[in-house]
Amino acid sequence: MNPRTGECTSMDCPIGYKPIHGRCEDVNECEITGRCAQFEECINTPGSFRCQERGNLCTNGYRMDRDTGFCVDINECADGTHFCGDKQCINLLGSYKCRCSAGFEFNDTVSWKY
Repeated sequence: MNPRTGECTSMDCPIGYKPIHGRCEDVNECEITGRCAQFEECINTPGSFRCQERGNLCTNGYRMDRDTGFCVDINECADGTHFCGDKQCINLLGSYKCRCSAGFEFNDTVSWKY
């Protein structure tokens, strides 16, 4: 209500804000459930929000699948994050191992398993 005229008026606030006591106040979108995936945390920002990963909630050798929210094996052999060099990389659940090519033997100074 306009105090001078007694007339009721509406207050237009930008998106992400709502009128409270004659002022535009930020809406905390994070109070609305389901804004972010289960493995993300909601961060309220002025007039908006953002979803941020909470870090890797999975054990080593696994990553969070953004579609399902489940931990899935990282295939170190396929994504090139293994340390097998020119040896054969064999993916394992949560890990990998290296295998020598035919005619070669394991060198004890090299770790085989991640």
